[in-house]
Amino acid sequence: MRSIARSVTIVLSGALIAAACGADEAPEWDPSIIPAAVQVEVDPIGIENVVCDEGAAQDPTLPETGGRFECGGVLSGDDVILEITMAPAFDGEIGVAAEIVTPVFDVAAAEVQAALRLEADLGGSPEVACTERLVVLDPNRRIDCRVTADGGTAGPVDRSLTIVILDDDGNFEIDLFN
Repeated sequence: MRSIARSVTIVLSGALIAAACGADEAPEWDPSIIPAAVQVEVDPIGIENVVCDEGAAQDPTLPETGGRFECGGVLSGDDVILEITMAPAFDGEIGVAAEIVTPVFDVAAAEVQAALRLEADLGGSPEVACTERLVVLDPNRRIDCRVTADGGTAGPVDRSLTIVILDDDGNFEIDLFN
């Protein structure tokens, strides 16, 4: 099945360090909190175990220059690379943006596409729910899902379904016979 689900790059951003001093003063640079700050930013999409390049993160000019360095993390059991970009202090905070450099597959988009395909084949307004929301793009990766529907040509449906990533472009097929 061809799909619009492709590898995606996600950019997350938020405050890294809040100043203990007044809002007009830049906070003191403390690189030891970078992994925890990045972890807060990437938790909502399921990235765990963030570790940053300690050498690059030590540079106190990073916030002033919009400096970049890499961190790593784990998404659904696979290693991912994050590119971290620092921003100058604003209102007493130093900003951080975390971009996932590793190609990922948007499972949520694939769920929608799979449901549309099943609707065309079976009717009954099927819903597809998978165990993961975002995974590293890896051809032949199998993602466990469940499809449910109230009716249609097949009657009520409640069964397992597997989404299989076919290639590096994010094309996939659905397997109801797993």
